Amino acid sequence: MKSVHLWHGAVGIALVCAGIAIVGGVAYLLYSPGLPSGVPVESDDTAVYTCGETTVVAIFSGDEATLTFSDGRAANVLYTPPSPGTETEGSPWKRYASPDGFVFWRSSEVAFFEQNGATLYGECKANEG
Repeated sequence: MKSVHLWHGAVGIALVCAGIAIVGGVAYLLYSPGLPSGVPVESDDTAVYTCGETTVVAIFSGDEATLTFSDGRAANVLYTPPSPGTETEGSPWKRYASPDGFVFWRSSEVAFFEQNGATLYGECKANEG
């Protein structure tokens, strides 16, 4: 085998590896896990919660919140104080609900998500930063 053939083979393998790395990098940037695609994160009041393998982004605006789940679901909820007598003085929990039975409870570090009385995600941890 001539050294020219060896050189051409090495260059060919290097180019194939570089091409695979570029395609992989682009795919990772477009389809990476974590935040759901299309969710703006440039908000003054945004919280990201991790619920096992599901990520939930909550964007707050006044008494409203938009929730976007990593599986593509979304919900718009309004701040709705708990029923009289159920809220204790200084309670750290805030309740947000939608007319279709979706309820989002949050404190400074943990969130719960319910729909029609059933817990969808419990003990979701707020991500730092």
